[in-house]
Amino acid sequence: MEGTASAWALPHLANMGTDKATIKSVNDFDKVFKRAFFDPDKQCAAKRKITTLTQTSTTTAYAMEFRTLLMSLDWNDAAL
Repeated sequence: MEGTASAWALPHLANMGTDKATIKSVNDFDKVFKRAFFDPDKQCAAKRKITTLTQTSTTTAYAMEFRTLLMSLDWNDAAL
C-alpha cells in the first residue's frame, strides 16, 4: 500500500487489537477501506463515464477505455 491509502490505513492498522481501535476486525477494515477508496456505485459511475467518453488519443486507447467501462455495466447490444 502506498500514498493516500497507506496514510489512511496505517493508523487504523496500528490501533487494531487495542482499546483505541475504531476498526475491530479485518472484515471491518475491508468494508471501511472500500467505502473510503472505491466508488460506492460503480455502475452509475461507469454509465456517466461511458456516456461522456470522447476520443482524445488513439482509436485503440478509446476502444480499450470503452470496453473497460462496459464491463461494469449490464447493457445489452440494443443499449449500445
